[in-house]
Amino acid sequence: MNDTGKQVPGAGQAALERGLKGLASIDKTLWQDSCAFVLGGEHPATLQKLRHGGARTAAVLGHPGRLSHSFFAIGTSDEDALQARAGLVARDALYAAPDAGALPPACLVRLGKVLEAADHGLSFAPTGANVPDWLHYLVNDALFATRSQTREEATADNRPAWDVRLVARLLEADGLSPEPALELVFERRRIAGHQLEGCLRRLLAPGALDDYMQERPEQVRALALRLSAQGRRLLAARLGGAPMLAGVFDDVLVRLAVDGSKAVRATAAPFVSAMAGERQLALLGHWLLNGKLDERARAAELLGTDAAPALLKRALLERALPLESGKAARQAITDALARMDGQHAAVDAPPPAPQAPHTVLSEEALRILLENHGELLKECDAAARKEEAENRRQRVQNDNWQRREQQQLACGEARLRGVIRALNGQGDAADRRLLHDEAMRDTICLHGRLFELDDFGLRQLAQWYGPLREHRFSLWNDPPFQAWLARQDPAGVDLRTIDALLRDAGAMPDLVALAWLAPGWDGPPQVQHLLPADAIWPLFLEQPALIEQALGLSVARGEITLDLAWTLEVLELFPVLPVRWRPRLMELALGEGKTYRHRAQRLLARVPGIGQQVSGNLESGKQELRGIAARWLAELGCRAAVPSLYRALERESRATVGALLMAALDALGEDLSPRLSPPLLLAQAREGLRGKTPAGLSWFPFTMLPACTWHDGQAVDADIVRWWLVLACQWKEPGGNGLLARYLCLLAPASRAALGSMVLRTFIAHDESGGSVIGEKGMLALAVHAPGREAVSLLQAYMRDFPACRAQIEAMLEALAGGDDPTVVQFLLGVAHRYRNAAVQGRARELLGQIAQRRGWSEEQLADRTVPMAGFDDAGRLELDYGARRFHATLDPDLKPVLQRADGGAIKTLPVACLGDDERLVHEARLALAACRKEVRQVAETQAARLYGAMCTGRVWPLEEWQRHLLGHPVVGRLAQRLVWLAQDDGGMPLQLLRPTEDGSLIGEDDAELVLAPGSALRLAHAAILSGPQIGAWQRHLIDYRITPLFEQLQRASPDAGLLGGAAISDRLGWVSDAHTLRAAFGKLGYQRAPADDGGLFDSYYKDFGAADLRVAIDFSGNVLPEKNLPAALKSLRFERLSGPGQQRGVAPAEVPGVLLAEAYGDYLAVAAQCAGFDAAWEERMPWQ
Repeated sequence: MNDTGKQVPGAGQAALERGLKGLASIDKTLWQDSCAFVLGGEHPATLQKLRHGGARTAAVLGHPGRLSHSFFAIGTSDEDALQARAGLVARDALYAAPDAGALPPACLVRLGKVLEAADHGLSFAPTGANVPDWLHYLVNDALFATRSQTREEATADNRPAWDVRLVARLLEADGLSPEPALELVFERRRIAGHQLEGCLRRLLAPGALDDYMQERPEQVRALALRLSAQGRRLLAARLGGAPMLAGVFDDVLVRLAVDGSKAVRATAAPFVSAMAGERQLALLGHWLLNGKLDERARAAELLGTDAAPALLKRALLERALPLESGKAARQAITDALARMDGQHAAVDAPPPAPQAPHTVLSEEALRILLENHGELLKECDAAARKEEAENRRQRVQNDNWQRREQQQLACGEARLRGVIRALNGQGDAADRRLLHDEAMRDTICLHGRLFELDDFGLRQLAQWYGPLREHRFSLWNDPPFQAWLARQDPAGVDLRTIDALLRDAGAMPDLVALAWLAPGWDGPPQVQHLLPADAIWPLFLEQPALIEQALGLSVARGEITLDLAWTLEVLELFPVLPVRWRPRLMELALGEGKTYRHRAQRLLARVPGIGQQVSGNLESGKQELRGIAARWLAELGCRAAVPSLYRALERESRATVGALLMAALDALGEDLSPRLSPPLLLAQAREGLRGKTPAGLSWFPFTMLPACTWHDGQAVDADIVRWWLVLACQWKEPGGNGLLARYLCLLAPASRAALGSMVLRTFIAHDESGGSVIGEKGMLALAVHAPGREAVSLLQAYMRDFPACRAQIEAMLEALAGGDDPTVVQFLLGVAHRYRNAAVQGRARELLGQIAQRRGWSEEQLADRTVPMAGFDDAGRLELDYGARRFHATLDPDLKPVLQRADGGAIKTLPVACLGDDERLVHEARLALAACRKEVRQVAETQAARLYGAMCTGRVWPLEEWQRHLLGHPVVGRLAQRLVWLAQDDGGMPLQLLRPTEDGSLIGEDDAELVLAPGSALRLAHAAILSGPQIGAWQRHLIDYRITPLFEQLQRASPDAGLLGGAAISDRLGWVSDAHTLRAAFGKLGYQRAPADDGGLFDSYYKDFGAADLRVAIDFSGNVLPEKNLPAALKSLRFERLSGPGQQRGVAPAEVPGVLLAEAYGDYLAVAAQCAGFDAAWEERMPWQ
């Protein structure tokens, strides 16, 4: 018997004793007394003994206060760990008893007190609810700690008694009020964000909780006032998730929908939107008219939707507007009315595209399936025999291949015919079940041959995907769908038609839309690259539920997680943005989180009058919101906002926001010269520097900033430069903005360069020393004018030593790109084409595109026109001034500087200084010559690679540009003389082959001088586009003139036509070598290692040709990182697009431009030449295939 007079069941007593048995390993009496205390209240002094028991008592009970991670036995003996785990298992069984029948509430209370006393707070994880610690311990132990051993969550099935009613009875059993029971259910104030989702979910389960809350409505309403934001969010989810509760507590849901926490509002708002119109109107009207300022504004936002009853909502908002005195609330009401006025802009979905006639799979499909079946059966038979042999040699027995063989044996012709009937929509239930069979699906999928048939149409696709039940599957990136889509006329495809057929075939609801909006294994869909927008957006307009769920406007459905970024991509396809989604997008566009801000702003930029809505936020009481609004108005180019920006600037008290307002005005074309005088700049700087230096800049050596001067030579106060640095860091834009650019242009050029150099060097030095600088990347905006050669040298060294620091590298590239320095541009070109990190390559390409756009050039023209001159003038001379004497240098055919005196006499080296020479000029001349030699080497290397790429991609230069930017360049012109060129007329027809000479003339293979007609164009010649006699003649020409070609043009021929029929070229498949030999061969040819997978395995090398949007990839058997010198075999040469959907990137060799195909095939053969030859058993020798 226990002290309540109730008999404890024997099973309950036994489970309790086993659950606390770990204490016996410390002291048997302590264990016995603890059990007696729990069962009958005897030996209450035991709690005091447990409190003084040290860390071991906590360990032997398995750390019962946990709400995260499994029991860790670190620092615990093996025996104690064993006892702890046995105790957790026993208590798990104790808590699993139905109706809490194992122990009465009083016993459970005392058990909680024993757990609390034994643990000493070592594993205590309170939720933040105002309940006794013993209750936290008991609940944590029952609902997490003991379940963590099983890796299964506590549920109503394994913890049937553990709900809010039991919690209330436990409190009453200890003489306490039961009211805090609901607080324990919902409060999560002290739980880390990443643990919130799974914390004590058993208590939140519907059923008993819903009934309990309906019985105590006043407790629930009081609870909403005292919970933390995390608790209020859970309360909103529970109330809204149960229709009965939502009806009873609709007033609480509305209160939570206007809550001060964004997370709480986001949870409650969808439930408020789903309320009956008149009730919703009454409740929101209360907050609109009687709430606090922020609550009134939020109520107006909720009312400003296109949901019925719109007229009543408009009347309410119009009644509230003249009564409202708060700026934020007035603006919210005005915006809501404006959104209602914009409802006429809604767009109707066009009618679906006509559906193509249904196709029927024929005997050809059966032939393919029979071939697939035979091939798989042969493969399974060989693998099964191998598996049987291995089983005879080892203890562990495997039967995977033997089972697969039996499954394939069952796939006879009769069943394959049933598959065809099912795919044609003609089969019975037994036929349709075949599409669920794993072995049969393997047979259907083999090599994708069935899916490539013209007869495999939309009806067959619908039947194929009918069995699918995995919402993380990406339909768009699946080969069968891609194969079908590639055969279609985009104008005849409509997602609504596909969706309807899939539904008719029994596929999972919303499979089409979910494939876009739910994260999948294969990445985001890329259908927008293949289909017109009108084929896509109408599906989401007619079925908006998933869009609204992703935006947080409706209740989440089941376990499906929708991706907001992909959702915003869908919305970009809409010709007119639906009004009901605009308020949520405005929240994102003005929100503190940057992840989706710019996308939301881009979407809303299409909304008429958006500038006026954004301007209203310049009056916000939140400085961050004022700053975001200023930036957005600048990006919108909203000239109508200029007066509002000036008014905001006049009253702005925060220097940082004031600078953003000035930046916006500058971007909108306002003349800020009166506000850029040194006295005003100094006043702004001192105002801004009155506060503390940002913590992220505590390391920066402000005293080392260079002394700067204005353009007129007057000194710049150091505080001004210091403030600019602080501003730049706070703006976090390495590429700077218009205002910072204006500031820097006020400085003398030498000062800009010195400041840029110092900032760049300091940023790099601090990062290399282990300091964290990426948070202060904005300072790099002041490095934009760092001298090009110096900046590139610093960045090259950093990228070599710290290749993994991608964020820092991209920030520095962005900063330097703003200066348009030719040396930097050429460096960016090299990074864009040859750097090891694909993301950095992509960023470099983006920056080059921006530079080209600023100058109004194509990217190819940018590359031509920014080649460094290495110090030479347009005449090809490098002037070297000693003061009293002058020298100059020119380049010889081998790109070596040749020195001459002023009288034309040749000298081998620059002489030492003599009497009358200026020592400073002598030093500068020597530095200039050294820099020239270095830069010539760099230019020659980069331009040779660029010209080779131009040859491969078939680039054509207009004659004038070719003469000016290639032949006229002192270095590139020398390179062009070592190449054979093909002249074309303005229609692209070949005219003649030629080579430039040192004297600037153009000659043919017979040495005859040629003159090209105006309008001609030139490209690099190649054996793939020349005849045999032409190749021979030019080979002799080059030998006669002793020309060493810059690279080989006349050797590599196109592959035989017989190799071009498939998706890849594989005539060197199985040529064997070792991984290091192949790596060296690929590296010599300019190939890069492909990215490794999660296991560190890579199996190809590649070379990109961006101008042709093509990648050349050569596959081999594979290697792992770090690389090992394992056996390796060459496989295939293939091509793929650099852009577009992943599954559509493959390009057949026959579609590749001829010169690029010949060069790639030549590379393939060159790598094969380093192999030992073909090995028929190569697959058996390779660690990977």
